Amino acid sequence: MIRRTVVVKLAVPQERRDDLCETTKRFRQAAQLVADRAFERNDDGYVITSKTKLHELTYQQVREATDGLNGSSPTSPGVYAGVVDTTPTPLPPHKPDGAREVHARPEREP
Repeated sequence: MIRRTVVVKLAVPQERRDDLCETTKRFRQAAQLVADRAFERNDDGYVITSKTKLHELTYQQVREATDGLNGSSPTSPGVYAGVVDTTPTPLPPHKPDGAREVHARPEREP
């Protein structure tokens, strides 16, 4: 199995770093709300592991608790939009483990 690590650098202007920190804080809050609900268990006593079920159970609560988290939402201003430069950066070519470069031999004349 080939595993590949991708590193993404965030180009955050100094004046927008507080916005990024606030977004991160709200994201963690949302994740914690969903995890807490999962461990409250279903009526049958089992932990909820279905992402779809958790989404149905927590969507409205998360939206209310993290007001403005989704900056692209039509109902909230784009407070957090533009915090991160999303210009794609080309990745170096990937070589699987153990791969080596193979160079074609020049053709010989008869």
